[in-house]
Amino acid sequence: MQRLTVIFGPNGTNWSFLFRTKESADTFVAARHASPANNWIITDDFGQHAEIKATDVQAYMLEDMDLSRMAAVETGLHHARIQAKAQEMAKADPVLRNAMRPQSPGVLTPHFPQ
Repeated sequence: MQRLTVIFGPNGTNWSFLFRTKESADTFVAARHASPANNWIITDDFGQHAEIKATDVQAYMLEDMDLSRMAAVETGLHHARIQAKAQEMAKADPVLRNAMRPQSPGVLTPHFPQ
């Protein structure tokens, strides 16, 4: 699945268009490169249609959603590794190790009258 995000207009509005294949998305990107002065007419594979003035287009991004999903997974794993390493280092740090010890109340000695 491919997502073509187009940023346009004075306020940087962005719209995303979805395509089942890279080839169908590349058709619209190629049309933009071939005629950048023409209005960009985009119809995606899920019924969205837009006509954007050529001069209003500020940027676009074509994203392979399968690869970006894996990038998100790898990022999550990276953060989990960082957290695991931080916990390991915290256990070795004397100040943090002491702070992580469960704090129990002092020993209570019952006071019986004599």
